[in-house]
Amino acid sequence: MSTVIFETLFPGAPVAIPSATSGNGFGNDTWEFQKKIQFDAAVAFNGGISGTGIDSITAASATAFQVGQTLANPAFNIDTSTGTSVNGVNIASSATGSGPTISAIGSDSAITLNIAAKSTNPVSITPRLTITGTNASTLAAGPAGITNPTFKVDASTASAATGLQVKSAAAGAGIALSAISSGTNESLTLDAKGSGIINIAGSSTGIVALARNALSALVIGQTLTTLATQNTTPTAAQLLGGVIEHASTTGAGTATLDTGTNISTAVSGVTVGDSFRCLYANTGNQTVTITTNTGLTLKGTAAIPTLKNAVLTFLNTGSNAWTVYITLSA
Repeated sequence: MSTVIFETLFPGAPVAIPSATSGNGFGNDTWEFQKKIQFDAAVAFNGGISGTGIDSITAASATAFQVGQTLANPAFNIDTSTGTSVNGVNIASSATGSGPTISAIGSDSAITLNIAAKSTNPVSITPRLTITGTNASTLAAGPAGITNPTFKVDASTASAATGLQVKSAAAGAGIALSAISSGTNESLTLDAKGSGIINIAGSSTGIVALARNALSALVIGQTLTTLATQNTTPTAAQLLGGVIEHASTTGAGTATLDTGTNISTAVSGVTVGDSFRCLYANTGNQTVTITTNTGLTLKGTAAIPTLKNAVLTFLNTGSNAWTVYITLSA
């Protein structure tokens, strides 16, 4: 075993390794390069390479540089076969206490860095992954990437200090979603898009528990509708608003409910068993009688005396069919 040292006779000139180098008897030696090296053809090394200068390889090949026990299945491969290739990867070392950096380099002003596993296998990162960014799509996952992603993290808010924590647990103990922040109290907001619905327990069979902690009141937003005629026809939207005040006047009047079809249309994704409630308050001086319509079945006392309230509970029983349970106040 010996060390083969390559030097040039002219300062700054690269060491040129001819194409006949492979198999010339140097396979079991250690090669040490004192200058920049240049390969004119494929060169195979069976041992190690050490250099004190800048080593560069110019090639346009899918296997421009390979390292491994066998070149058929290399541990490391550099592919420079892309036509007019201008972008690549830079690996920068670091001092003690900080990690090395892998970054994109090239002539483009902005370059994406792609990491891909083989076939359909995942990319695994351990023990943890930290992403630092201030972009509206700092993290996006989905079949088309950033376009209509399945999941997205928006970190674009200036001086952002709030977030969402997902906490795992042992089997049978559930999973917890909670707000995190540098502040003491933070709200957690959940929204659908546009007129889409928020579906909770759409497929699970367990109960839905809300506000179980002490002093945790359940606050529900409702819309107040005020009617001031003898006879009224509250719409599906007004009934879904939750509260209707009817200032009855002149004489005994009626409140004809909307049709089952219109109510079903107003309840997005309605299915059998869906229900909602509306408080109907007679604030006038005449009796108001709740009157049925197509697709509705009324149960309970329909006549609401003056200054009395009635809770109307709507229960979907089929296609455009609703049963309305009327609970009159004392």
